[in-house]
Amino acid sequence: MWKLVILYIFLNVFNTDSPIIIIIDDCKNWREVKLNPNSEKYAIIKDIPIFHTVSLSHNWLNDENQLLRKTLSLVEIKKFSSFYSSELGPNNWNKLLEYSKTRKIFILKPIDFCSQKRFLFNTKFELLEVNIHLGGDE
Repeated sequence: MWKLVILYIFLNVFNTDSPIIIIIDDCKNWREVKLNPNSEKYAIIKDIPIFHTVSLSHNWLNDENQLLRKTLSLVEIKKFSSFYSSELGPNNWNKLLEYSKTRKIFILKPIDFCSQKRFLFNTKFELLEVNIHLGGDE
């Protein structure tokens, strides 16, 4: 049994190919930034002490740098390194910003997670690859 625990930790913590998923569960604390309504681009912002804001953006300048989308159920999401946004403090956001240099970061949008859909068995959710920006006094 202990070998399975060590393997699980190794695969989820040290696997740099595996994406990190942030489940936006503190829905009322995030505000959506209006981008081009005819675009697939998306961004949300949350006020955080120390940084002033954390911004998560599914945004790119040219098509060769287009960010990815994935479709997964909550059960499938839990197989990856996943975190609830409500549990992340300033130090966690710093770490995630560092991880984003070598790993893909995806979010489950608040409009999806905070809806009744999360209670339906095998509902598929669209995850968006995002860039992390910390603004303010760092």
